[in-house]
Amino acid sequence: MKAMSTLINILLVITIITSCQNDIDIDTSNNDTNNSDSVFTSKVRRTSMFNGAFDDILDGSPCFAIQYPINILLNTIPTTLNSQTDLGIFTATDIIEISYPIVLTNYDYTETTITNQQEFNTAISSCQSLVASGNGPIDCIDFIYPLSIFTATKNQSQEIFEITSNQELYTFITNLDSNTLYSFQFPLQILEPNLGNITIENNTALDTYLGICL
Repeated sequence: MKAMSTLINILLVITIITSCQNDIDIDTSNNDTNNSDSVFTSKVRRTSMFNGAFDDILDGSPCFAIQYPINILLNTIPTTLNSQTDLGIFTATDIIEISYPIVLTNYDYTETTITNQQEFNTAISSCQSLVASGNGPIDCIDFIYPLSIFTATKNQSQEIFEITSNQELYTFITNLDSNTLYSFQFPLQILEPNLGNITIENNTALDTYLGICL
């Protein structure tokens, strides 16, 4: 009886969604989408992570980036990097030695102070493990903000969230509980590096683009 009651509640939520939110598509027919534990949700989380790949020439890790200013020895010469633009001074033959302490912005938007080379090596190793396990940042696409997400729970609670950045999206996805169903409000736009801005009309199309780098 408990299982039947739960099923009835889910169907009631779907009915309410369909009747009141015609422009919002929550697809509960596929257990692999639109819930906290799905592969689809994992793709969204990884796409919304802070992506530190832009300074890999300096730190070799896509899971974090070093905050500016950064003091280094460039071919034994003390050098200060004040912005991402300064990364353009490096050549393939340069010898770069980072001066500590440094502060990292991590894939989950937290910050870590690194005081020596051993701690830095540990951070790089942790990133390598994260990437190897299929849980590291990916940059297949970029969401174009703002966007809206509609949620519905088994107790019929419904909300709309306005998301304005990758960090907000990452926080939303990370904090989802197992009782929440969700959908992006379509249409929405993404930026694909080779194709430019693309309008996405439904969940299936979004899932396809999210999987480009997997």
